[in-house]
Amino acid sequence: MKKLFMLFLLSTTVLSGFSQSLLKPENDSTFTAEYRNGDEWAMIAKEGFIVGVSNKLIKDDYGKFYRLQIMIQNLSNNSFVLPGPNLSAVLIG
Repeated sequence: MKKLFMLFLLSTTVLSGFSQSLLKPENDSTFTAEYRNGDEWAMIAKEGFIVGVSNKLIKDDYGKFYRLQIMIQNLSNNSFVLPGPNLSAVLIG
């Protein structure tokens, strides 16, 4: 579970604060970026997991806000349960 959390943190730091402008790490074969439905996704594949994050700036009549989409895919033979009630998000900056 700690490894999954670290993968998530690593993938979100790539996108934090830049909204659709990826800072791609150099010499990292586990990182890839791709477009899905017009949104750029940063993805890291490690130890049987793929963690993807997309950060998009939304502007409407109420102002502007960010939509953060997270995808976690388990490619291993082990099952994991994410503790849903204990998950939280904080905007830093």
